[in-house]
Amino acid sequence: MTRSVVVDPAEAEEVAVDRFAALDVAEQLVVWGCRTWVVAMREGRCPVAVLRPSFARAGAADATLSLDALLRVTARMAVRRFEVRCRKCPQLSADELRLVAAVAAAQQADVAGTRARLSGWLDPEGIAFALAPTRGLATLFARAGLVLPVRHAVDAVLAAAAAGAATSCTLH
Repeated sequence: MTRSVVVDPAEAEEVAVDRFAALDVAEQLVVWGCRTWVVAMREGRCPVAVLRPSFARAGAADATLSLDALLRVTARMAVRRFEVRCRKCPQLSADELRLVAAVAAAQQADVAGTRARLSGWLDPEGIAFALAPTRGLATLFARAGLVLPVRHAVDAVLAAAAAGAATSCTLH
């Protein structure tokens, strides 16, 4: 049986949600999968074939198809550039954090929260296409016992990132 983990807002300052190492295993797998998907696409390789062995070890092999569909919607329909860091980067981009938060919201059947997270880079039409693969990824992760925690600190981090959006950032 799986259960949701809720990070207490009082502890939020102690949890660095913008650092890869601070994420739990399920969250790290989403971010690593996204980063690896980008590398595979750049190299002309099938991202599902690249991701599947690692996802299979986590018990969620079929989740690679949902992640692939979600990222293809993103690549095709994003209203702005979706920032993905390199696989070794210890920091998370605001977009990677939004992606993790969207999957966590979907695991809680929070459609409004999922839509809100996806709206960070997709318009309403893109969100409509992205909802099914996001829910699929969330469901398949949950079935494998990979439950993403609900982190109340995410909204503060995303608000700060949005406020600093006018500043330049280093892309990896």
